[in-house]
Amino acid sequence: METKEPTPTIVHNYYGITFQNCSMPNATIQTISQPSADAQPAPAARAPEDALSDALRTPRAEALLARLVDAGLVDASWQPLSLSNAEKGVLASLLADRLGVDNLWQTFGRLWGMKPENLRSAYNKGMDQPRSNAFIQRVNRALEE
Repeated sequence: METKEPTPTIVHNYYGITFQNCSMPNATIQTISQPSADAQPAPAARAPEDALSDALRTPRAEALLARLVDAGLVDASWQPLSLSNAEKGVLASLLADRLGVDNLWQTFGRLWGMKPENLRSAYNKGMDQPRSNAFIQRVNRALEE
C-alpha cells in the first residue's frame, strides 16, 4: 500500500503595511496555508544562500552580519527583523556603501523578496522621514562595535 507524504504547511510573514497614506511599519501579519491533497507541489524555493551576492559572502560581510544580528536588525540569513520598507532601503544603502555592493537595489531586493524599484522608492521615502536619522545612527553603532 502506497503512503502519501503529508503536504507541507506554508507560512508567510509580512512585516510592515502601507496603504492609502497609512503606514504601520511595526505591524506583522502571518498567513498559514496548507495546500489541498490534490494540488501540485510548488517548485522548490531558492535558499537564501542562493540569493546572496559575492559581496555578502566575504569575511567582512560575515562580521557585519554578526553585528547586525546582535543588534536585532537582521537574522542569520540577512533577513530584516521588524523593519519598515523605508528602514530596509536605508539599511541596504548603508550596507552597500560598506561592502561595495554593486546594483544594491537588485541585490537586496532579490535577497529580501522585494522588487528593486520598490526598495529604492522606500529608501527615498525613508530619507525624507525625520526618524531615519535615529535609525541610521542605530545601524552605524551596530556596524562599528
